[in-house]
Amino acid sequence: MPEGLEVEIWSQSAQMLIGRTISEVWVDPRCGGDGAHLLSGNEIQAVTRRAKTLVIHSHLMTFGIHFGMTGRLVIDRDSAIAKLEYSSSRDLAEWDRCRLRFSDGGVLRVNDPRRWSRYQISPETDPSGGIFGPFGPDALGISAKQLALAFRGRTRCVKASLLDQYCVAGLGNMCVDEVLWRAHIDPRRPVSRLHSGEFTLLADVMAATLPQMLAAGGSHTGQISPELRRCGAQCPQDGAGLVIQQVAGRTTVWCPMHQR
Repeated sequence: MPEGLEVEIWSQSAQMLIGRTISEVWVDPRCGGDGAHLLSGNEIQAVTRRAKTLVIHSHLMTFGIHFGMTGRLVIDRDSAIAKLEYSSSRDLAEWDRCRLRFSDGGVLRVNDPRRWSRYQISPETDPSGGIFGPFGPDALGISAKQLALAFRGRTRCVKASLLDQYCVAGLGNMCVDEVLWRAHIDPRRPVSRLHSGEFTLLADVMAATLPQMLAAGGSHTGQISPELRRCGAQCPQDGAGLVIQQVAGRTTVWCPMHQR
C-alpha cells in the first residue's frame, strides 16, 4: 500500500515531467478533483511530496494526488514500483482514476482498483499549502524536539499518534510497526507515558530506518515483512511469537517480548 516512502519513490521518478505541458486532464468524478480540467495548457514546474501526497506544481496552481491504499502511479507506460503489497498486480484501463496527457504524447495515470485515490486542485503555489493539509513534520526529517511537540497533549496510543498525519506526516501502517519494533516500544502505550529519551530514540530510529527502506524499495522492505505480517511468525530479534491484533483500528504486528 502506498505510504510516504512509496510516494517519495514516485516523486523522484516524476521529475521527468518537469517542463512538459499538460494537454488533457481526466479524473474519475467519484474521486474528487473538481476543477482539474484547469490544468490543461499548464507547464509542470515541479513535482514534490507532502506526507503521502504527490504534488504537481504549475505557475498557476497545484494538483495533489493521494493514492489511497491501492493507487499506483504510471508514467509513459512505466512505474517506479511494479507492484504494491496488498493490491492487484494487474493494470486494467477501467481502473484508471486519473489521466494527465501531455503535448509530447506521453501520459500520467493513476491506476487504482479500489477507487480510494483522491485528487485536489488548489490555486496555492506554495509547496506546503492548499493540498490535503495541514500536515505535521515529515517523518523523513523529524527531530526529537519536533516529535515531542507533536505528541504534546495527546492521550492516544503511540501507534495512533504516529499514524496521524497532522502529528507526523508520511508514516503508514507498515512503517509505524517497523519503527516501533526497532525502537522496542509497545504500540499500545499512551504517548503521555513516553519519556524524553524515547522521543530521541524514535526520531533516531526513523532517521536510520526510513532511508534504508526507501533505498530498498518501500514500506514492505522492513524486517517485519508482509510474510511475517500474514502468518504471525517468530520475532526476528528475539524469537518470541509475534502478536497480530487491532491497535488504533489497524492490523498491528508487534513483539510482546521486547516491545514495552
